[in-house]
Amino acid sequence: MWMEHYSCFVGGVNQKNIPMNLQKERINRHLNHHEHKAEARRNQSIIKVEFLNQLDNNKIKIITQMQCIYFMAKKYLALSVYPDLYQLIDFHRKNSDVMKLCNTPEA
Repeated sequence: MWMEHYSCFVGGVNQKNIPMNLQKERINRHLNHHEHKAEARRNQSIIKVEFLNQLDNNKIKIITQMQCIYFMAKKYLALSVYPDLYQLIDFHRKNSDVMKLCNTPEA
């Protein structure tokens, strides 16, 4: 019976430093509503897709930079001695968003 009038402190305080209290019953009713559940499921799939796209973009950036660094290390070259190679690495870094990786070369 006492839970019906229970209110919880949610979201901190507003700009006038007045606590914003929301009744627990209203929050539970919103969370259990079918529209809220459907929207939460839809947002989860969008978040997953965006995360995978961002992960792929970061992977491309890292691979292109590591290719340049591995080449330099394999040839025992100092990056500061060869400014053209530095420009190549910088070019890869700036344009890696538009570069795509492919497993097989196109004929």
